[in-house]
Amino acid sequence: MKKALFVSDMSCQHCVGRIKKALDEAGLSGYEILPDSREVLLEESSAKKAADALASAGYPSVAR
Repeated sequence: MKKALFVSDMSCQHCVGRIKKALDEAGLSGYEILPDSREVLLEESSAKKAADALASAGYPSVAR
């Protein structure tokens, strides 16, 4: 099942690149970054790991 993480500080393509890098470095795959809605879609089982990686990169998120 897919889970959405809302990343309020995602405002530009630079942010998207940093978020992608953080998720990749955390070993995550199969996610989708949606800059227009400021969300990251990923498997629910990866949500905690992704949220931790995003917070470490300076992009706190909220599960939706």
